[in-house]
Amino acid sequence: IPSSEQQYDVVWSQDAILHSGNRRQVFEEVYRVLKPGGTLLLSTLHPDSSLFSRMRHLGDGSYIIEKESQYDNRQGLTFFCVQSSYELADLFGEFSVVKIGSASADLFNPEKRNAWFLVYAIK
Repeated sequence: IPSSEQQYDVVWSQDAILHSGNRRQVFEEVYRVLKPGGTLLLSTLHPDSSLFSRMRHLGDGSYIIEKESQYDNRQGLTFFCVQSSYELADLFGEFSVVKIGSASADLFNPEKRNAWFLVYAIK
């Protein structure tokens, strides 16, 4: 992150970390730029998402979308996803408070179910 240390009160990451191959480095950078007592708000893909039914595990937490659906055409796109809240919590080693929850919505269509981990963390 091209910012000086302890510059921000809040960092918000909405469905972005799943595109990073080095999640631990991302969290270290967020920690570096947050002021003491600063807050990280994060959402990322949850394994209950219907997207996982079209993905193949490649190793090291990475998955590739193998087929399109009638709702999107992201075939070939690679995501880096955690499989549990414990795996996600492990990335927050330096934070003083970490609260992890989840949310999902299917809009009455299980083939288009979205699910997220939601994280509130304080430096």
